[in-house]
Amino acid sequence: MLGTGPFGTGPVGIVVNPRSGTDVRRAVAAAGAVTVDDKANTVRRVVLGARSAGVDRFVVHHDTHQIVRRATETMRGLDLDWLDHPQTFTEEDTVAAVAGMRDRGCGVVVVLGGDGTNRAAARGWPDLVVVPISTGTNNVFPLMVEATVAGSAAGYVAAGAVPVGGVARTT
Repeated sequence: MLGTGPFGTGPVGIVVNPRSGTDVRRAVAAAGAVTVDDKANTVRRVVLGARSAGVDRFVVHHDTHQIVRRATETMRGLDLDWLDHPQTFTEEDTVAAVAGMRDRGCGVVVVLGGDGTNRAAARGWPDLVVVPISTGTNNVFPLMVEATVAGSAAGYVAAGAVPVGGVARTT
């Protein structure tokens, strides 16, 4: 159970891949687009859901489109812990962000992206507790899930209100 384990009642990490869902398959396969505004709205709902579960601290990373900043700029009472690592504008940014979230005591990380983003997240933290929200193309791993519900689930896990083993599977 997270509440009694090494994570305590840690913050929720949020990783956003600003490039997910923008590849050429959008044009040739008639896949829907996921815009920066869509991602910001998703992040906002994740944060609101986690707050409803009692979490006000989030570990986040910088991205080229300032998605998290845009999503949270009008929200009060948040503790946003910004990771400060050099950006490479590659998947290594996700690897570094997730490793930083682990080091800062996150109990769970919400990842907005596709299969590639989640693979990179797993490289950064192999036993990561993840809530994967699909914003990529032709995903196998991330889920199409309502963001407020995903944020609430992440918040309850991070707060230790529910044991990870009771709500997640390991792969």
